[in-house]
Amino acid sequence: MNKWIILTALILLAVLLYRVLNVNPAYSRKSNPPIAKQDTLYDLADNETDSLNFLVEVPIKSALWDTLMDITYQQKSEYGYKPQFKAKHQRLNAQKIEIQGYMYPLEEGDKQTFFMLSRNPVSSCFFCGGAGPETVIEVNSPKGIKMSQKPIKLRGRLKLNTSEPERLFFILNEAEVL
Repeated sequence: MNKWIILTALILLAVLLYRVLNVNPAYSRKSNPPIAKQDTLYDLADNETDSLNFLVEVPIKSALWDTLMDITYQQKSEYGYKPQFKAKHQRLNAQKIEIQGYMYPLEEGDKQTFFMLSRNPVSSCFFCGGAGPETVIEVNSPKGIKMSQKPIKLRGRLKLNTSEPERLFFILNEAEVL
């Protein structure tokens, strides 16, 4: 059993190295570009060249996400939470907003009409990686939005969920991609 785990880990490492060295020629051994002050993969992922985003996805940084995440809540059941919205959240209720995040489809298909939008990439999302329920938004899009593994920017009407503990705190209705 341990042999298979080690073999799988080595294969994954080989695939990542292959992608870093061959998919993006700017970071291959042949060219060795100066990286200057960029010391970490996190910094490289923030680089304007978008060179390593396939390898390291980073949380979306925005004032709106910071506002949404500044919330307290109580767990009411295994899957239910009760948020305590502040005045700054109430000011956003029923307002049109624009927000960027990672798409989490709930069904198969190229176009999604109901999905989750997360501040965090899959590796650290609320469902998979231990982030809190304040880091995801339920999205409803009557026209549908093309599936994307990269961050997307949406516009829609924000609804604060005050009555259904099994749903997310924030619901974006009438969503459209920008």
